[in-house]
Amino acid sequence: MKEIANYNDYRQALQSLWANYANESVLKDTLNMGIGIANSYQNNVDLLWMGINPSCTDNEPISQPFPSFEQILSNPDISYWKTVKKILEGVSINFKKEHLDLFAIRKTPQDFLRSIGTDREDNPALHFLADHLWFTQQFLENYLKPKVIVLANKAAGAYLGLNPKYTWMGYNTEIVGKLPCGLVYKIIGIKNNERIIRQNDYSGELIGTVILHARFQGNGCPTEQQIKAEHIETLLNDF
Repeated sequence: MKEIANYNDYRQALQSLWANYANESVLKDTLNMGIGIANSYQNNVDLLWMGINPSCTDNEPISQPFPSFEQILSNPDISYWKTVKKILEGVSINFKKEHLDLFAIRKTPQDFLRSIGTDREDNPALHFLADHLWFTQQFLENYLKPKVIVLANKAAGAYLGLNPKYTWMGYNTEIVGKLPCGLVYKIIGIKNNERIIRQNDYSGELIGTVILHARFQGNGCPTEQQIKAEHIETLLNDF
């Protein structure tokens, strides 16, 4: 399997993945909605804003990538991106920022991921999710290389290894702080667990990366759990 070193590698890997699983009944309708990634990504970023997967509110397939993160923030058209823009624009220091979802599956109910990822060896959807996460992990490690990850989704922590009940990417972390909006972790390696995706191929590029694990910042987020610009500055400066 080709190592993913840049955006084109990542995009081509996902295209092949979609083609390989296109006829699986549990995935077919969802994969037909297209691959939800941006048209470009910056590398070696200071801050990566992460979610689980892009929504699909219009239920219409796409054939082209989304606008880049910078393009979205320059003219946000939905309330979620307006919130993210407001947070990031309030930061008083210069920093290089990017956005990535763990999965490029366009599906609004995120329970879908849990429902299809049942832990059975004969479940093709489970293998699809594992292959996808391995591509995402390589893109993270080899290209984006963020110093800080804002993981703005509580459920997403399971995929990075923050929830001890699950393995997936399997990052070994330690809690290094607490902000009003969530706990702050630091990646210190990879867990010793045979169920971790491609454990023997782990590069270690994200050792030292800080993760803020917060809740989704869309409508309904309580004031006390909202990420503030000063929280971003703390992450960039103090950890």
